[in-house]
Amino acid sequence: FNISGIIFTVIISLIVSRIWVKKLLKDIEILNRKAKDISNLNFNKNNIIKRNDEIGDLGKGIEKMSINLESSIKQLEEFISNVSHELKTPISIISSNIQLLMNEKKIDLITEEKYKNILKESYYTKILIEKLMRLSKLENQKKIEYKFINLNKIIEEILERYDYIELAKNLEIKLDILKNKYFINEDMFRIALDNIILNSM
Repeated sequence: FNISGIIFTVIISLIVSRIWVKKLLKDIEILNRKAKDISNLNFNKNNIIKRNDEIGDLGKGIEKMSINLESSIKQLEEFISNVSHELKTPISIISSNIQLLMNEKKIDLITEEKYKNILKESYYTKILIEKLMRLSKLENQKKIEYKFINLNKIIEEILERYDYIELAKNLEIKLDILKNKYFINEDMFRIALDNIILNSM
Protein backbone atom coordinates (compact mmCIF):
# COMPACT_ATOMS: atom_id res chain seq x y z
CA PHE A 1 0.00 0.00 0.00
CA ASN A 2 2.81 2.38 0.91
CA ILE A 3 4.70 1.58 -2.28
CA SER A 4 1.53 2.11 -4.36
CA GLY A 5 0.96 5.44 -2.62
CA ILE A 6 4.52 6.58 -3.33
CA ILE A 7 4.28 5.57 -6.99
CA PHE A 8 0.93 7.34 -7.33
CA THR A 9 2.35 10.48 -5.70
CA VAL A 10 5.41 10.45 -7.99
CA ILE A 11 3.21 10.03 -11.08
CA ILE A 12 0.95 12.93 -10.02
CA SER A 13 4.01 15.06 -9.27
CA LEU A 14 5.48 14.32 -12.71
CA ILE A 15 2.21 15.17 -14.45
CA VAL A 16 1.81 18.43 -12.52
CA SER A 17 5.48 19.33 -13.14
CA ARG A 18 5.13 18.61 -16.84
CA ILE A 19 2.03 20.81 -17.10
CA TRP A 20 3.75 23.60 -15.12
CA VAL A 21 6.94 23.45 -17.20
CA LYS A 22 4.93 23.38 -20.44
CA LYS A 23 2.97 26.46 -19.35
CA LEU A 24 6.20 28.19 -18.28
CA LEU A 25 7.91 27.50 -21.61
CA LYS A 26 4.83 28.69 -23.48
CA ASP A 27 4.82 31.99 -21.57
CA ILE A 28 8.57 32.44 -22.16
CA GLU A 29 8.00 31.88 -25.89
CA ILE A 30 5.25 34.54 -25.77
CA LEU A 31 7.69 36.99 -24.17
CA ASN A 32 10.27 36.12 -26.81
CA ARG A 33 7.80 36.84 -29.63
CA LYS A 34 6.82 40.09 -27.96
CA ALA A 35 10.46 41.18 -27.76
CA LYS A 36 10.95 40.34 -31.46
CA ASP A 37 7.82 42.33 -32.36
CA ILE A 38 9.18 45.36 -30.49
CA SER A 39 12.55 45.05 -32.24
CA ASN A 40 10.64 45.16 -35.56
CA LEU A 41 8.71 48.26 -34.38
CA ASN A 42 5.51 46.22 -34.16
CA PHE A 43 3.69 47.35 -31.01
CA ASN A 44 0.64 45.11 -31.14
CA LYS A 45 -1.29 44.41 -27.97
CA ASN A 46 -1.14 40.64 -28.43
CA ASN A 47 1.14 38.21 -26.63
CA ILE A 48 0.15 39.39 -23.15
CA ILE A 49 0.64 36.83 -20.37
CA LYS A 50 -1.18 36.74 -17.04
CA ARG A 51 0.84 35.33 -14.16
CA ASN A 52 1.36 36.32 -10.55
CA ASP A 53 5.08 35.59 -10.40
CA GLU A 54 8.39 36.93 -11.74
CA ILE A 55 7.53 35.89 -15.31
CA GLY A 56 4.28 37.81 -15.01
CA ASP A 57 6.14 40.89 -13.73
CA LEU A 58 8.56 40.61 -16.64
CA GLY A 59 5.64 40.43 -19.07
CA LYS A 60 4.06 43.54 -17.55
CA GLY A 61 7.41 45.35 -17.78
CA ILE A 62 7.83 44.47 -21.45
CA GLU A 63 4.26 45.54 -22.21
CA LYS A 64 4.80 48.88 -20.43
CA MET A 65 8.05 49.39 -22.32
CA SER A 66 6.26 48.65 -25.60
CA ILE A 67 3.55 51.24 -24.88
CA ASN A 68 6.09 53.91 -23.83
CA LEU A 69 8.29 53.23 -26.85
CA GLU A 70 5.37 53.44 -29.27
CA SER A 71 4.27 56.72 -27.69
CA SER A 72 7.82 58.17 -27.87
CA ILE A 73 8.19 57.23 -31.55
CA LYS A 74 4.84 58.84 -32.40
CA GLN A 75 5.86 62.02 -30.57
CA LEU A 76 9.18 62.03 -32.46
CA GLU A 77 7.34 61.59 -35.76
CA GLU A 78 5.04 64.51 -34.95
CA PHE A 79 8.00 66.67 -33.92
CA ILE A 80 9.92 65.94 -37.13
CA SER A 81 6.80 66.53 -39.20
CA ASN A 82 6.09 69.88 -37.52
CA VAL A 83 9.70 71.06 -37.76
CA SER A 84 9.90 69.99 -41.41
CA HIS A 85 6.77 71.96 -42.27
CA GLU A 86 8.12 75.00 -40.44
CA LEU A 87 11.44 74.81 -42.29
CA LYS A 88 9.82 74.58 -45.72
CA THR A 89 8.51 78.16 -45.58
CA PRO A 90 11.83 80.00 -44.97
CA ILE A 91 13.60 77.74 -47.49
CA SER A 92 11.01 78.61 -50.13
CA ILE A 93 11.37 82.33 -49.33
CA ILE A 94 15.17 82.11 -49.64
CA SER A 95 14.87 80.33 -52.99
CA SER A 96 12.41 82.90 -54.34
CA ASN A 97 14.51 85.88 -53.27
CA ILE A 98 17.69 84.39 -54.70
CA GLN A 99 15.95 83.82 -58.04
CA LEU A 100 14.85 87.48 -58.04
CA LEU A 101 18.39 88.62 -57.31
CA MET A 102 19.75 86.43 -60.11
CA ASN A 103 17.37 88.09 -62.58
CA GLU A 104 18.91 91.49 -61.93
CA LYS A 105 20.99 92.75 -64.82
CA LYS A 106 23.83 94.40 -62.92
CA ILE A 107 25.51 91.50 -61.13
CA ASP A 108 29.05 90.28 -61.68
CA LEU A 109 29.98 86.68 -62.38
CA ILE A 110 31.32 86.03 -58.85
CA THR A 111 28.10 87.24 -57.23
CA GLU A 112 26.02 85.26 -59.72
CA GLU A 113 28.00 82.11 -58.86
CA LYS A 114 27.37 82.70 -55.15
CA TYR A 115 23.65 83.09 -55.83
CA LYS A 116 23.67 79.82 -57.75
CA ASN A 117 25.33 78.04 -54.84
CA ILE A 118 22.78 79.43 -52.39
CA LEU A 119 19.94 78.40 -54.68
CA LYS A 120 21.41 74.91 -55.11
CA GLU A 121 21.75 74.52 -51.34
CA SER A 122 18.19 75.69 -50.75
CA TYR A 123 16.90 73.09 -53.21
CA TYR A 124 19.05 70.43 -51.58
CA THR A 125 17.76 71.40 -48.12
CA LYS A 126 14.17 71.22 -49.35
CA ILE A 127 14.74 67.72 -50.78
CA LEU A 128 16.47 66.68 -47.57
CA ILE A 129 13.50 67.85 -45.48
CA GLU A 130 11.09 65.85 -47.65
CA LYS A 131 13.26 62.73 -47.34
CA LEU A 132 13.48 63.21 -43.58
CA MET A 133 9.69 63.35 -43.36
CA ARG A 134 9.38 60.12 -45.32
CA LEU A 135 12.05 58.32 -43.33
CA SER A 136 10.51 59.40 -40.02
CA LYS A 137 7.23 57.64 -40.76
CA LEU A 138 7.05 54.45 -38.74
CA GLU A 139 5.18 52.49 -41.41
CA ASN A 140 7.89 53.28 -43.98
CA GLN A 141 10.71 51.80 -41.93
CA LYS A 142 9.97 48.38 -43.41
CA LYS A 143 9.86 49.75 -46.99
CA ILE A 144 13.39 51.14 -47.26
CA GLU A 145 14.74 50.38 -50.73
CA TYR A 146 18.26 49.11 -51.34
CA LYS A 147 20.07 48.88 -54.65
CA PHE A 148 23.59 48.48 -56.06
CA ILE A 149 25.20 51.91 -56.38
CA ASN A 150 28.58 53.17 -57.53
CA LEU A 151 29.79 55.51 -54.79
CA ASN A 152 32.02 57.69 -56.99
CA LYS A 153 29.25 59.91 -58.29
CA ILE A 154 27.68 60.36 -54.85
CA ILE A 155 30.99 61.28 -53.22
CA GLU A 156 31.89 63.74 -56.00
CA GLU A 157 28.48 65.44 -55.78
CA ILE A 158 28.81 65.84 -52.02
CA LEU A 159 32.37 67.18 -52.30
CA GLU A 160 31.23 69.79 -54.83
CA ARG A 161 28.96 71.27 -52.16
CA TYR A 162 31.97 72.02 -49.97
CA ASP A 163 34.25 73.67 -52.54
CA TYR A 164 34.20 76.90 -50.53
CA ILE A 165 35.53 75.07 -47.44
CA GLU A 166 38.32 73.51 -49.51
CA LEU A 167 39.36 76.93 -50.79
CA ALA A 168 39.07 78.63 -47.41
CA LYS A 169 41.16 75.99 -45.63
CA ASN A 170 43.50 75.27 -48.56
CA LEU A 171 42.55 71.59 -48.58
CA GLU A 172 43.45 69.08 -51.25
CA ILE A 173 41.09 66.14 -51.61
CA LYS A 174 42.24 62.91 -53.24
CA LEU A 175 39.47 60.57 -54.29
CA ASP A 176 40.45 56.98 -54.96
CA ILE A 177 38.21 55.46 -57.59
CA LEU A 178 35.83 52.92 -56.11
CA LYS A 179 35.06 50.41 -58.84
CA ASN A 180 32.86 48.14 -56.78
CA LYS A 181 29.13 48.69 -56.44
CA TYR A 182 27.57 48.57 -53.00
CA PHE A 183 24.10 47.41 -51.97
CA ILE A 184 22.85 50.40 -49.97
CA ASN A 185 19.99 52.85 -49.49
CA GLU A 186 21.14 55.92 -51.41
CA ASP A 187 19.20 58.52 -49.41
CA MET A 188 20.44 57.32 -46.02
CA PHE A 189 23.98 56.88 -47.32
CA ARG A 190 24.05 60.43 -48.71
CA ILE A 191 22.96 61.84 -45.34
CA ALA A 192 25.55 59.79 -43.44
CA LEU A 193 28.39 60.51 -45.87
CA ASP A 194 27.53 64.19 -46.01
CA ASN A 195 27.85 64.39 -42.21
CA ILE A 196 31.16 62.51 -42.22
CA ILE A 197 32.71 64.75 -44.90
CA LEU A 198 31.50 67.98 -43.30
CA ASN A 199 32.73 66.94 -39.85
CA SER A 200 36.13 65.93 -41.21
CA MET A 201 36.48 69.28 -42.96
